[in-house]
Amino acid sequence: KGLFAHPLAKLLLGTAPAENRVGRYRLGVPIVETHGRPTVVDIMNGPQIAWLADGKRLHLNHGPIDLIVEAFGRDAERRRACEAAIARFGTMLTELVSELAELRQPVGAKLRHLAGSTARRMEVAAQKFHPEFITPMAAVAGAVADEIMAAMTATADLDKAYVNDGGDIAIHLAPGQSIRAAI
Repeated sequence: KGLFAHPLAKLLLGTAPAENRVGRYRLGVPIVETHGRPTVVDIMNGPQIAWLADGKRLHLNHGPIDLIVEAFGRDAERRRACEAAIARFGTMLTELVSELAELRQPVGAKLRHLAGSTARRMEVAAQKFHPEFITPMAAVAGAVADEIMAAMTATADLDKAYVNDGGDIAIHLAPGQSIRAAI
């Protein structure tokens, strides 16, 4: 039991059995479905999951995405929130890369039909500045933080939480709660 007993955490940490939930393999590397397309997941260079030294904050890193996550509330709810963060984080970079060409194009007057929820968050955030030249990539860090927070709060009843993606921070506060952030 515990945080790292989660099947995705085991996969990401390399402790999953050969018959894990991912399915097919190519040269020993798992293949997952991302937006209906098979995508190779490189375990050696894939997501990294670790608790920071204080034992309270979760560090999620994959390529350019580097998150610090902390949840406050009852232990079981905090655990559920962290498991949800890990599960959602596991495919996030692969999803974004699958739509990278489109995400590098400037937004237009109408929203495009992007497949991934994080990509859609990016498009909505950037589109508010149209007709100025802006691509959804301007909103990538904030959208990633928001997406992880959405997964956590959809799964767990938290007092408060934050997801920090390099200074783009998503914050959740239940009624009556507060949080201090130094900027």
